[in-house]
Amino acid sequence: KLLNAEIDRKTKALAMQEHEEWDSVETLQDWEEFRDKRLPHLRQALGDFPERKSDLDYQVTSTFRGDGYQILNITFQSRPGFYVAANLYLPEKPGGKMPGMISLPAHHYPKTHGEMKDCGMVWARAGVAVLIMEHIGFGERLETSPLYRQAYESEYILSQQLELVGQSLQGWVVYDVVRTVDLFENLGTIDMEKVILIGSVTWGGGRRAAPAGLLEERIDAQIIYNFGRVYWYGWGTRNLINNRITPWFVVNAFAPRKLVYAHEFWYEGEEGPGYPQVWVPAWPRYRKVYGLYDKEENLATAQGEGLLRAGATEFIPRGDCYMLGTVQRRSLYPILKKWFEIPYPSAADQNIPLDSGLSDARQRSDYPVIKYQEALRRPLDSDVLSIPPTYAERLNRKALHQIAYEKGEELLTRARSRRSALTTE
Repeated sequence: KLLNAEIDRKTKALAMQEHEEWDSVETLQDWEEFRDKRLPHLRQALGDFPERKSDLDYQVTSTFRGDGYQILNITFQSRPGFYVAANLYLPEKPGGKMPGMISLPAHHYPKTHGEMKDCGMVWARAGVAVLIMEHIGFGERLETSPLYRQAYESEYILSQQLELVGQSLQGWVVYDVVRTVDLFENLGTIDMEKVILIGSVTWGGGRRAAPAGLLEERIDAQIIYNFGRVYWYGWGTRNLINNRITPWFVVNAFAPRKLVYAHEFWYEGEEGPGYPQVWVPAWPRYRKVYGLYDKEENLATAQGEGLLRAGATEFIPRGDCYMLGTVQRRSLYPILKKWFEIPYPSAADQNIPLDSGLSDARQRSDYPVIKYQEALRRPLDSDVLSIPPTYAERLNRKALHQIAYEKGEELLTRARSRRSALTTE
């Protein structure tokens, strides 16, 4: 109890100190000083990136053709021997350079989930190249726990392996995104003035995308779901609270580039579950920063439907989703049309029903029809396999723990060298 009380006291003191600093931000110079004081701590918390970028070794392992779209099942290495598994959805007949979208799944399931397939198909048919990346520790990049949904144990184990050598899993995902943008540039078919990063709902997408978008300057817009509030608790990256860095700061420091601050459900307020005495709303802060840049047109918000805290009823529907569902996508179409001239999808694509796995969908009278339509519409999981077992044999893949071990040896060698140079004087 004494330890918890001390943690609470210190956290509240840090929060009040941050509030005072924020209240003193009145000019663009004030904001940039506020931001620049925190960015080095964020970069340090994420861990250092490789000094030299490795060859991408980009390979198309198989292809799939669907109704108005095609899929390239691809792999490329973000670090030597560390391969990313991804699906690149393209229009059936690409014409000229097209917007490029990088979509990070939520923590619920791997990239094979049906809502990820729907996202790829819908936007590919609208003329966008959509790359859906497998998270480290999920699906085709699983290394530890075989649990299929919400791979918390896998994430925890991999995080501990990296923390031992001064790295972070969050930082490794950020670097995966950096190398994905490198891939877009190398392909030559992506309009590099229209690179969009989407962090899907819940804990996996927005939390990963926000620092990646911030640190990768070639990303022109980011859409961050369910992350970006002024919350005073840890979110998987070490030593941020002590430096007064909350999710809100990580997202808002993206300014003045184009930002969608998005919610899975209807807006229900932003009060955090912990430390209600120091809670403040984030949206006014976003508006203030973009106003200082005189770039209010680059800030938007997107809402879902229904309430997180209440189930769907006859009068109040709920737009629940696992990744990025039909309800969430619908609110993005006008924003992407305005910013990047991405056309609205067809009426059929705009009105895809909720995923059949959701409890709200299972309550519908047309549930069997929804299931049948999904089977017709979506490719099989085997159709979007990026590194099949037979192909994996050709790759000189390294597990994360192997690379972490090599990093540890390198750090230890440097430390011993420095120590050997010391004298008793």
